[in-house]
Amino acid sequence: TNNALAEIVDGMINDIQEVTSFSTAVSKYPEVFSPVYISLIKAAEESGILDKEFLRLADTMEKQQKLKGTIKGALTYPIIVVMMMGLIATIMMIFVMPQVSNLYKSLNVDLPLPTQIVIGFSNFVINFWFVPLTSIFLLVYFFRRWNKTLAGKLIVDSAILKIPVFGNLIRKTILAEFSRILGI
Repeated sequence: TNNALAEIVDGMINDIQEVTSFSTAVSKYPEVFSPVYISLIKAAEESGILDKEFLRLADTMEKQQKLKGTIKGALTYPIIVVMMMGLIATIMMIFVMPQVSNLYKSLNVDLPLPTQIVIGFSNFVINFWFVPLTSIFLLVYFFRRWNKTLAGKLIVDSAILKIPVFGNLIRKTILAEFSRILGI
């Protein structure tokens, strides 16, 4: 039912029928098959143990999927909490702070600088909502483009590995995957 996958399989079948090796047929689709898997298939093909290698690869891929599912499950709650915090902060800036601001104005009290900054930021968000919204979209867009470069990936990945709890979890995940691949 997946048309993209059907096209890939048809292309691989045509390549194999034209007496191309399986590893060559697979290597034409690097967006689907990782370089590690392509190299493993090529080595297995040359050594004559392709059937055993497929079983190992299938087992490894199942374990990777299970591990990714576990990690996603563990990260879902913190992500939801952070998103809810952002939503609550936005609601407070738009609806609560104007009420607090009016209360302080009616009292004619000198406000401390942090309170003035928060009220000023709230007024800015209310009056010029398109500026923060556009800034967020532009930041996300340019960050994604920059993250696709080698320098961007290196900086982002090293920063992710330095995150206190999650960095250690990611390191262990990478080590487990490396060990599995090396075992194959």
